[in-house]
Amino acid sequence: MATYKKRGYKPKKEKIQDSALLDNNTYDGESTTEEIFDTLDETASKTEEFIEKNWKILLGLLGLVLVGFIAYYFVNSSSKATNEQAANDIAFAHEKFGEALNAGSEKDSIFKIALNGDGNRLGYLDIINDYKGSKTANLAQLAAGEAYFNIGDYKEAIAHLDKFSSNDVILNAQAKGLIGDAFVEFEKYEDALSYYGKAIQVSNNNYTTPRYLLKAGVLALELGKKDIAKKYFMQLKNNFASSTEAKDIDLLIANAS
Repeated sequence: MATYKKRGYKPKKEKIQDSALLDNNTYDGESTTEEIFDTLDETASKTEEFIEKNWKILLGLLGLVLVGFIAYYFVNSSSKATNEQAANDIAFAHEKFGEALNAGSEKDSIFKIALNGDGNRLGYLDIINDYKGSKTANLAQLAAGEAYFNIGDYKEAIAHLDKFSSNDVILNAQAKGLIGDAFVEFEKYEDALSYYGKAIQVSNNNYTTPRYLLKAGVLALELGKKDIAKKYFMQLKNNFASSTEAKDIDLLIANAS
């Protein structure tokens, strides 16, 4: 079976090993499973080729689109905050966040500046602490979670994303979906599948819903849960047939049947 190394999706050739407690590089999250990670048969090879061809393209857009949403809500929420200084202070962190998304080998160090500031200007963590309870601090939780995810600190990513709350269905779905991605990195696939399901339930929209229907379906398929996979694939086909994620959906449905 092909092996994937991509954002939010990292199945392995070997069986999934569960553990009740994770070490310092992992996260004590929700319930785990003792189910065996089933190896797909030869008919799955075309499905894997589809994933290998399209997954990075689909997921690569997440950071750029997410930073756009964050920028919009920083402006529209922070400008209404009682303390306008919060909006001014977070601008630097947001600038560094966007810079890091387009950086090469230096991206980790830039994300860390976005998180911690540069000694003179505040980072997201400062905003969270200095403006507790504000909309700006809440949005900084989301941005911090995304930044931590990008530098590979999935424990901190989950911690911050879990503290984020919003009535905005797009951002809410993004946060839950990214927690799912982080659980995949921990190889806690059942928890990842659960959070992808939560991301789907949050909202029925053309941006996040097809993305997480595809993620949930592919992960369920890799876990040998063909009935669940087919359910997600059929939702994708019936409700979002024109989406990029629905490309080759019939092939995915066939492999889940």
